[in-house]
Amino acid sequence: ASKPLGSATITKLAPGGAGTVTLLWLSHTPYQTYFDGAQFVHFLLDPATVALAVPLYANLARLKRDWRALLGGLLVGSLVAMLSLVVKLMALL
Repeated sequence: ASKPLGSATITKLAPGGAGTVTLLWLSHTPYQTYFDGAQFVHFLLDPATVALAVPLYANLARLKRDWRALLGGLLVGSLVAMLSLVVKLMALL
């Protein structure tokens, strides 16, 4: 469902989208200005989503079986990404 935001319309509001909307609000950037610059990425996002969804669905039984390993990998990868960001920011200071 679409939600109006000023003169623009946001069709997909996911957690990442909420962060984008917050950033746009804090920077006083109109959504249309943001969307004009992001059209190419937005155009490629739907086919990329389908390209990822099809093999995931084809391997659904395997994903259900190995969910613990997948979750562990996601957690470790997320922690490493956050830690590397902190280290990089500390190096800049």
